[in-house]
Amino acid sequence: MKLANFFILLLSFNLISVERDQLDVDFLSDDEYRIDLIFIKYLKDEDLKENFQNPEVNFERFFVALNEFQYPNLDIVPTNFEIPKENQSIDIPFIKKETQKKTIEKNIITRKREFPREIFQIDKRDDNLMKEFKDLIRRSRYFRFIGEQSWYQPIPTKDNSFEIFIDSSIERGSRIYGFLRPYKGRYLHTDIEIFLAEKIQEDEILSIEELDNTNPNIEGYLFNNTGLELQKKSLPNLQEEELMPIFQLKESRRLRSGEINYFDHPKFGLLLLITKPS
Repeated sequence: MKLANFFILLLSFNLISVERDQLDVDFLSDDEYRIDLIFIKYLKDEDLKENFQNPEVNFERFFVALNEFQYPNLDIVPTNFEIPKENQSIDIPFIKKETQKKTIEKNIITRKREFPREIFQIDKRDDNLMKEFKDLIRRSRYFRFIGEQSWYQPIPTKDNSFEIFIDSSIERGSRIYGFLRPYKGRYLHTDIEIFLAEKIQEDEILSIEELDNTNPNIEGYLFNNTGLELQKKSLPNLQEEELMPIFQLKESRRLRSGEINYFDHPKFGLLLLITKPS
């Protein structure tokens, strides 16, 4: 009965995409996985032989938005920290080589989600499991660390999968955002569609404002532990932030739990790690 009510709720919100007729929430009782992301921009200035057209981002689709775990307001005591020295650089061949062989070591335990943190909820105080790569990227002359995200969720089958909006937030005039669709069969799989957006020059702002396909009200939906209550969540208006998507990366890949995957484009990339908590 509850599942039927959930379908009625989805239909009333007109959330069902053209790709499927229903959203099955039975997967919420399955084992949870942890998903860790690191967004990367490639800084090395190279002439690209391939011509890239400015991509269009379609938000007219069903997708889940990640929520942020809220801590109580506390007085923060500043502490000293050491700025990493730029005495070590990494490049794309290094990233590819390391991610191909890199797995979660036995002495690194993927923590289980702790109450009151919910599924599809980001905790900014929770260290990314790929912290080693994050530190290398920060010290590199060739890469810029743009952002990171981590959350827990059960993973549905392909027929019942849905997209999750991922977002690095703005870092030095750049932002990487898009959609991730994890699903499982015999193996884990994921589809990604992400965009590198850059600050727009003043002479380009007017032309962006004149576009008819801009969507000032971009909204996703929050998914709680039961899956039977959906709340709208407004996403930042990227046009108002003077950001323009200039490159797109779209790929589907088979994964293994505990392996780091690098999705690369000549200008940006994404490190993805999916693990099952012990």
